[in-house]
Amino acid sequence: MSRPTVWEPEDCVFPQDRLVVLQILLRKMPNGSESWDGVSRPTRISYSVALVLWDGEPRLAYRYDGDEEHPNGWPSSNSYPSWDIVPRSWESLLMPIIPIKYHAQIFEEFRQKPIVRVMS
Repeated sequence: MSRPTVWEPEDCVFPQDRLVVLQILLRKMPNGSESWDGVSRPTRISYSVALVLWDGEPRLAYRYDGDEEHPNGWPSSNSYPSWDIVPRSWESLLMPIIPIKYHAQIFEEFRQKPIVRVMS
């Protein structure tokens, strides 16, 4: 796999034996704005929140997407970009920043038994 200048969040699929990105739920770009509790603030970083399968279990994950100076973003492992899995006790804290159109999908994934998907 050739390495891009800056990784797109949907291409951050490492470690491949444990992670499947189901949906990018939120992506904030540099010089855009972010909203917490209805208050819009400028942001200088790009970050993403995703619904992923981690060891076959639906989870929320987040990452700093990186820039030209730090193309792997954070976190990264063995020089590859990866995701940080949100602790279960923090998941409800992220829900207010995730667009409402994804809430039903998240709850449905969490309601079902863990899904096991094999990457080809």
